[in-house]
Order: sequence, then structure tokens, then C-alpha cells
Amino acid sequence: MDTTCARYDSGLFYTLKPGLCRFNNVEFKTDLTINNIGTRDSEDATHDPEIIFLGDSFTMGWGTPDDSCFASFVKRATPHKTLNAGISSYGTAREIKLLNRLDTDSLKTLVIQYHNNDFEENREYVNGPFNLKISSEDAYLNFTEKVKKRSAYYFGKHCANLAYNTLKLITGHYDNYKFNPKEVRDFISVLEHSAVPLDNVQIIFFETCSYNNYISKFSDELESEIQNKTHPDYIRKIKIIKLEGILTDNDYYILDDHIKPSGHKKIADKLLQII
Repeated sequence: MDTTCARYDSGLFYTLKPGLCRFNNVEFKTDLTINNIGTRDSEDATHDPEIIFLGDSFTMGWGTPDDSCFASFVKRATPHKTLNAGISSYGTAREIKLLNRLDTDSLKTLVIQYHNNDFEENREYVNGPFNLKISSEDAYLNFTEKVKKRSAYYFGKHCANLAYNTLKLITGHYDNYKFNPKEVRDFISVLEHSAVPLDNVQIIFFETCSYNNYISKFSDELESEIQNKTHPDYIRKIKIIKLEGILTDNDYYILDDHIKPSGHKKIADKLLQII
């Protein structure tokens, strides 16, 4: 999370800071237009959206212009009103807590993007039980200072990242992540404890993976788990999109590890087939 684009929030730790945020690095230069509720979309989009997109920096569109996020591509291709509510580094737990603040009176479709780094937050929330401990504003300010130092540009850092990604390509070892079946159960538990009723909402799910790491067991396990008759109907009717074979290396930034506009367009096309 680039802290210059964020503000402290006592319920969610941070949201995006309203206004225009400009972020540059060696691979891209982007402007983020943030509305008053702290998400990357227009003010008008916050009123009576029919489609809401939840997720982390991949949904927010890190590394892409405002008009090149998959939510933006969908917005232009459908008559339904949409809202991009993706916020960098959020897990499913905070995404669902954020949903409670949004205007959901007209909500018909909820798109949820998942990443394996959501697991820790979701696990903490479920074990809470169903409560997230949010740190103080002083802790947030200390956190932002650490992030600024960690993310500061220096040439050797990017050389090291390039070497690391090259090694991944050569060895085939993309990262140390190992799938944990509890991820799926926690994800479903978070949805089942949503304060916003989802019974009449179509849920579309997809998982994003990091550069050159397109295969995950999560979607397969979720597909199997939602058939369990103990889950409510809206869980059993989740539509799952699998991106294996859809995104390629060329759809990712190498150093930043996020998806380029070309990848966002491919995701939007898959979403539109369902929406």
C-alpha cells in the first residue's frame, strides 16, 4: 500500500484518501482518483451501484490508469451502475466490513477478487470471533513511516528484484506459498457473516496470483466446498472464474508484480461473460 494515497480509519485501519493521488515508479506512472468514501471511483458511482467490486490492489488497479482497471472496462461495457471498492492490501474480512458502509440498496452482483495473502487477515477475523482488532492512529503513522522507508527507490533494490524473478523463471520455484485448506473455509465463513444480506446477490469469484504463478488449488477447493448442502444458497451459487491460461507473463509488470491494463481487459472480458 502506498501510504501517500491512504488515510487512517478506526474501523478498517486505512482507506484511500479522497482526491487525486499520483504514484510513479520505474515501470508505470498513474493517477488515482479517489471518492469521498475512500475508493477508486467517481462520486456518482457511490450512489445505488448494481455491481460492486471488492478486492485488494489488483481490483483497485495498482499500476493502471483510472480507465484501465477491470472494473472500469466492465463499467463501460454494461448498462448497470458499478462501483470499484478495491483497496490495496485488504483481505476478504475488511472488504466485507467495507461493504457494510456502501450503498447496497440496488446491489445485484458482487465481484470478489481473492489473493492468497488474504488468508492471514481472514483467519484472524474468524478466530476473533468475527472481529478485527484495529490498531491506533499512532500505530498507523509508525506503519506508514516503515512502508515509506521500505518502498523508497534505489537502483540495487530493483536489480535484486529482477534477479529474483529471473531465478523464479529458471528454477520454476515461484514462491513459498503453500495452499492451506482452511483458507477456503475461512473465506466462506467471512461471507456468511456479512452484515449486508447476500441472499439475493449474485457473487462472482476469481483469484489473482503473482507474476508467473498462475496455478492455485484455492479455486478448485472452493468449487468443491460450495457444493456442501450445509451452506446457504447464495454460497452454493457462487460463480467461479479461473484465470489459468488467461493471463500470461506479458500481462504482468516484472518488478512490481501487478497486472498491466492488458490483463485487466482479459479479466473484464471473463466477468462480462457472466454479468
